[in-house]
This record gives sequence, structure tokens and C-alpha cells, in this order.
Amino acid sequence: MTVEFMSGPTLANPAAFDSIDELRYALHGANKDLTNLFFEHCSLRSSFAELSQLLSDIMSAQLGNDEEALRKHIAAAIQRTRFAHTDTPATRH
Repeated sequence: MTVEFMSGPTLANPAAFDSIDELRYALHGANKDLTNLFFEHCSLRSSFAELSQLLSDIMSAQLGNDEEALRKHIAAAIQRTRFAHTDTPATRH
């Protein structure tokens, strides 16, 4: 079993601000977090779309009994997920 810890964005208590400068600082931090989350969302969406297309191609070839296309799509999937050789362990993203 794998346990994964994730941290969310820092939340600011609006009632704790004593000045406009503190509020602006917190707003800049919130904007940065939102921007980072947006780009992460876009990246994940792109990955899911690519995976969906790959699985759709494999399934269509399988259902159509097209062994050549099936081998081609599986080979493309394997090639897509290969690691570059490095001296240190890699993590697939």
C-alpha cells in the first residue's frame, strides 16, 4: 500500500488582517496558488486526454480484430512511457 501526503494551498483568515498591506500580501499568495493549480489542472487534463485516446485506439483495434493496429498502438504506448536512462532512479509523471 502506498501512502501519499499532499498539501493544499495556505488559507488566510480575513479577520486576522490588520492592514491593507497584509491583505495584499495574502491576495498575491492566493493568486499565485490559483495560477499554479490552474496550470497543474491543464497538465493533468492533457495527460488524461492523451491516455483516453491511447486506450480508445487500443480498444478499437482489439474490438475490430485488427492485430496489426493493436500491436502498433501497444508499441506506441510502451514507447511513450519509457524512461530515459539515468544513473538515478526516476519517477514517472
